[in-house]
Amino acid sequence: MTRNNHQKGSVGWLRLLFQVLAVGVSLRLTLPLLPRGWLERLIPFFGLGPYPDGPAMDYLLRTTSVIYLFGGLFCWLVSRDLLRNEPWVRFEWHVDKS
Repeated sequence: MTRNNHQKGSVGWLRLLFQVLAVGVSLRLTLPLLPRGWLERLIPFFGLGPYPDGPAMDYLLRTTSVIYLFGGLFCWLVSRDLLRNEPWVRFEWHVDKS
């Protein structure tokens, strides 16, 4: 396998990884659409303690889901052309490591 073919294969796997990550992260957008009663049962189910009552928790829970959507959109857009967006890929790798 030549170096050029190896790079193409690596870019293909990296593109797939970014797209799977983008879809997985974007699925968190469904969280704001859940009824509050479901959220009150889901949070203790995952071992996160009792659901804190109050509007601040609802606001934070729903707002962070939208922030995850933007992260997923960013990953999807970067995956469209990895060679051109190499600085962003390196940035994303650095953020994920820390």
